[in-house]
Amino acid sequence: MTAALRGAGTGRIANLARASVRALQQATARFPITTLLITAFGLLAVIEELSATPAAVPTARLLAVLSGAAAASLAGHLLVEGRWAGAVGRSLVAAACAAVAGCALWIAEPFALYGPILIATCVGAVPVLGMAGRGTAADYWSFVLWTTAGIALAFLAVLVFSIGVYAILQMLEYLLDVPRFYRVESAVWVAAITWVGPLVALGRVPHTGGPDIAFNPQDRFARTVRPLTDWVLAPLVLAAAVVIHLYAGRILVTGEVPRGQVGWIVSVYLLAVFALRLAIDPFDAEEAAPARVFRRAWAWLLVVPLALLGCALWLRVASQGVTDSRYFLGLWWLAGTLMLLAQAIPRWRGDIRVLSAIPLILLLLSTFGPWGVAAVVTHSQLQLIREDLKASGSRTPVPDEVADAVRSRLNALASVGTLRQVSTLLPDERQTDPVWSRSDLDVGAVVAILGFAPAASQTAPIQYFVARTGEPLDLRGYDTAASLRAGETRRPSAPFDVQLTATAPSQLSVRVGTVTDAVELGPLLALVPWADNATIATSLPVVVDLTTVVGRRLRIQVDQAELQSDDRLVVLSATYLWNEAEWLTPTPPR
Repeated sequence: MTAALRGAGTGRIANLARASVRALQQATARFPITTLLITAFGLLAVIEELSATPAAVPTARLLAVLSGAAAASLAGHLLVEGRWAGAVGRSLVAAACAAVAGCALWIAEPFALYGPILIATCVGAVPVLGMAGRGTAADYWSFVLWTTAGIALAFLAVLVFSIGVYAILQMLEYLLDVPRFYRVESAVWVAAITWVGPLVALGRVPHTGGPDIAFNPQDRFARTVRPLTDWVLAPLVLAAAVVIHLYAGRILVTGEVPRGQVGWIVSVYLLAVFALRLAIDPFDAEEAAPARVFRRAWAWLLVVPLALLGCALWLRVASQGVTDSRYFLGLWWLAGTLMLLAQAIPRWRGDIRVLSAIPLILLLLSTFGPWGVAAVVTHSQLQLIREDLKASGSRTPVPDEVADAVRSRLNALASVGTLRQVSTLLPDERQTDPVWSRSDLDVGAVVAILGFAPAASQTAPIQYFVARTGEPLDLRGYDTAASLRAGETRRPSAPFDVQLTATAPSQLSVRVGTVTDAVELGPLLALVPWADNATIATSLPVVVDLTTVVGRRLRIQVDQAELQSDDRLVVLSATYLWNEAEWLTPTPPR
């Protein structure tokens, strides 16, 4: 029995290995340009992992260029596959798409904003362009399903490959005394994730024409997906719809404005509705009751959430302007609205290919033009900064709330790479300031130019005391001791705690157990040899016996302290000695 199970498990692993090898061969033969780009991506990632010195080129940007170019080449290849182009024509189209995407990613600024957008657009274009004008919506669904299954198989192949290589390295170490090279081990994992996995997934991409993507509702894998959508996702989405509609009803009744997080909540809900609508598309003849209810009502379930999201965005933009995050929330709102309007066109009604293309097109449009994220955010925030400059006038110092608002607006401009546009709001002579040509221009420099820098701090000068360590402490007359830095965060249940008060001269609040008392620190301050700088510790610790307000005795050995010119302690690190019996009751025994 055990041998049979072991044999079955070994057979499955062998089948997986053979399937992975076949997928690699198919990927190389069918998608040569994409395979070349993935290989370059994996090689660069491994070199970066093995390299001990920083690369001369921006590796992160180059990796992003290769990944986006690979996805674009795959989308271009699938677009012309089986149509007018032969093998050479498909490769030329794939290379052209890769070149366009790679150049766009290489010159994109700021890269942190546009890089992820362009890569996501290239990846999303693979199924949309690959199935454009082909088959039915069910065929599109099947193509996405089997491509996703290929990605899952690729990750499994990565796991098998990595574990196998790791086992070989372990055997070399323990059996042949070959030293381990941990950087090589990590490079193996990197190669598996960035090269083996993507190539296996590439080899599992189904052909866009023919029987490979013909949808079969009785397929075992398709039947496995159905219970997840029928009895898990559909009830959850319907329950979320009820909650959002109840919240919208409360807004109508009470008149309160939408809360700050409603934008993200509704946008995630819209994403769940969109994903579930795609997932249940081919099962209309056999779906369970929750999925059937969702299919009939999904468009109506978008109306109120879209109105709620639009209202929340309108209120926030009206007061604080457009930021990159609000822009993309608005883009998602527009995508949901267009999906809803598409249901009014009979030809597009319920077509998941149209639903998939809408957000992809909008995402691509957001990267350029006067409607793009950079242009919209810049126009909105510059207008608000112009109003702030007029409102502040010549007031000095600038009110804190105005300065904070301007800094927030400048951060929004910095996020889209248009911080230098602020110079257009200034007089001509200030537009030529050398600061605008700095490559490292930051928000702080622009705040200073605009005159919104915070007023200089009026903090009183500080004197310091640092005692050398290792000096003995006389414990006679006391039975309990503890060392503590005043002001440290302590649990309320801690047996001992001290806190500095805001009075001058400083007063120390002391708590032993549940009993709290206070002691004046004036005599202690007079004995400390203060210095103007926190220099090397050369002084002996200062030890003083004090009496609390109630009459308890307390010995304090000061190890470190900082004093402002108004005789207020801001730092006190010391050792405290006391008699436990004096702290058992609110009033000490006489």
